[in-house]
Amino acid sequence: VNISRLHWHGRLKKGLHMSIMVVVWWSKESEEKVMNMILAMGIPSAVTAFCFWLIERRIKKKDTADQKKREQRQHDIDEKDKIREESQFLILQAVNASIALAEATAKAVQRIPDAHCNGDMHAALDYATEIKHKQKEFLLKQGIQNIYIDND
Repeated sequence: VNISRLHWHGRLKKGLHMSIMVVVWWSKESEEKVMNMILAMGIPSAVTAFCFWLIERRIKKKDTADQKKREQRQHDIDEKDKIREESQFLILQAVNASIALAEATAKAVQRIPDAHCNGDMHAALDYATEIKHKQKEFLLKQGIQNIYIDND
């Protein structure tokens, strides 16, 4: 049997003194009890830590998969934007070609002496020319803004 003595001398309020003496009896059985108690507290802690590690690992895998999905979605959106941009460019070219054809036809009809062009032909030709110039101005302005504005 092992005996340990711990003494503590402390001072309380207003000059009161207090002494405590603790006597602890150590035996082989008490050492086993302490070890069992440490193991009993350690095993649940280890199991809990392992469970948290598994949960954290699962969350990281899910985050990685979500990140890959977001990147794929962004790639798809970028591809669709490129296709949409190309489509708009082709539509604009088709509109310009139609205007050019309409202008050429109107001017050719005006040159025919027997064709009696009324004011509607002249008004339509003027309107097409005006719209063509507005469109060119708009596209020029957009191009300049695109050059000087930071696209981050």
